Amino acid sequence: MRLLLLEDDAILGEGLRDYLRGEGHVVDWFGSLRALQAVAGEPYDAWLVDWQLPDGSGWTGCRASASAATARRPSC
Repeated sequence: MRLLLLEDDAILGEGLRDYLRGEGHVVDWFGSLRALQAVAGEPYDAWLVDWQLPDGSGWTGCRASASAATARRPSC
């Protein structure tokens, strides 16, 4: 699975990333909403999100990425 990890705590983020990679997952780890903007709209199978980030709410990041993904989807 391709996973997005949004976690600002370096120790927790590194531990989760390493564990999940060891289980065979592809993990992209971001420490802030600002860093997350680089992959807005990219497809992920699942997100693991810290809700309280230094630059805002993890929920905000989820919603913004979902909106970007919808905007890129071709209409039928």
